[in-house]
Amino acid sequence: MKKIRIENLQPGMILAKTIYSVDGKLLVREKTQLSYSLINRLREMGLPAAFVITSYDEEKTEALDVVTEKTRLELVKILANLDGELRLGKSRKSILPENKLVLGMLDEINRNRRAPIGLTDIRLQGDYIFGHSINVAVFGVRIGAELGYKSKQLYDLAVGCLLHDIGMTSIPIEILNKNENLTTEELAIIRSHPEKGFEIIRRDTSMPAVSAHVAYQHHERYNGSGYPRGMAGTMIHQFARIAAIADVYDALTTEKLYRKAYATFEAVKYIQERRNSEFDPELVDIFVKIINK
Repeated sequence: MKKIRIENLQPGMILAKTIYSVDGKLLVREKTQLSYSLINRLREMGLPAAFVITSYDEEKTEALDVVTEKTRLELVKILANLDGELRLGKSRKSILPENKLVLGMLDEINRNRRAPIGLTDIRLQGDYIFGHSINVAVFGVRIGAELGYKSKQLYDLAVGCLLHDIGMTSIPIEILNKNENLTTEELAIIRSHPEKGFEIIRRDTSMPAVSAHVAYQHHERYNGSGYPRGMAGTMIHQFARIAAIADVYDALTTEKLYRKAYATFEAVKYIQERRNSEFDPELVDIFVKIINK
């Protein structure tokens, strides 16, 4: 299986993974042979890349995922619905994802520890944040497990990571989907999302209190150069220090319409170069060990 940019897809290539819409509808089934018209359709839908089968042997081998396709789809739908309701100003009893689903995700992450964690999924432009949030949770939970976190800690960390970007619901869609450089004003709006996310989570009494710190502090940096408060070192909650690494790694390795994703080794190098400056050195070492397994 190989990831190919949309502009490099060729007729005759065969999809290795099914492509779904944000609401879970099947768009193109795995094992489908690509044609010129289908490639153009995928481009119009905003797909930046696709996984294709590269040999007959690989065609007969099912890829092992850290989180199953079913669980990932259910989580994307829940996060997308939450995003839509918050944007419309609808009131909800709780923003906490279904407990059974979060526990199921944790169980899958634990059971599929041999899966290649560095292999990220391909997302349509419109569902980037939802897929990104799931991957941040996967990476975060794996780091937490290496640290010896107990079940309750892993659960709280997973919820915090799943909702770390919930403040983005206050950001206009046209800014989120902008493919050019942001203006100073637009950048300031984007940078308001940690505080807005913290307020959204804090209002929900059913949410783990520590999960709110992930939303608030995941853009803080170990050397104090982050935002919104310029916190440094262990002043930043460990959950947020974990999420910071996971957040950057997934952002770098995700294909975008306007730029090619970093290769795994390039993203790892980027994070290692910022060890002890932007990122907690102990957590960087643990993350690199997980990626290299």
